[in-house]
Amino acid sequence: GAKAYLIGGWVSPPKFPNDTEGTFLAAVDVFDLQQETAAEASWQLPEPLRRAFTAVVMDENIVLLGGLGVGSSNFELLASVTQINPMTGFTNEISTLPFPTFAPAAGVLGKELMVFGGLLKTSREDFEYVAHTYAMNTESLVWQHTGRSLQETKGFAQVVPFSGGLAVLGGHHTYVDRDAPVNTFAFLCRYC
Repeated sequence: GAKAYLIGGWVSPPKFPNDTEGTFLAAVDVFDLQQETAAEASWQLPEPLRRAFTAVVMDENIVLLGGLGVGSSNFELLASVTQINPMTGFTNEISTLPFPTFAPAAGVLGKELMVFGGLLKTSREDFEYVAHTYAMNTESLVWQHTGRSLQETKGFAQVVPFSGGLAVLGGHHTYVDRDAPVNTFAFLCRYC
């Protein structure tokens, strides 16, 4: 409706010397766009607490996908997909992602929940951006690779509806020795 939800994340200052995890947040803040007021929701983020995930609205529910869970000093990537009813706070887990990831992008196209890119853990301390495009049919709840990939590997992108499809905007990519913003966008439509 006319409400924006601030869900998850973390406060990064250390809780004690050498703490690299910080504090994960469970409280959910709600901003009413009509009244221009903010308040804490009557419900909290369910376990696992997470950051660096993506969220999308699907059938009037908020869906959280992937992310980094508590224990992120070791970068515990999540494959969980959590559906939340924002009116009641009721949650349920639906089909897990095909692989644990953080910083993916997501959008809904027709009856499909789409996930684009993200980061994949390749060793204890190494990650790589991916170009995968997966879709989950919202009726069968089965994930499948779409057979399409992004132009370049990326994470932290934003998905917006565009011209009957979805545009995957921005994001980050590893360029030789540095992580930097991308200068491309991708477009996906149902009948292209």
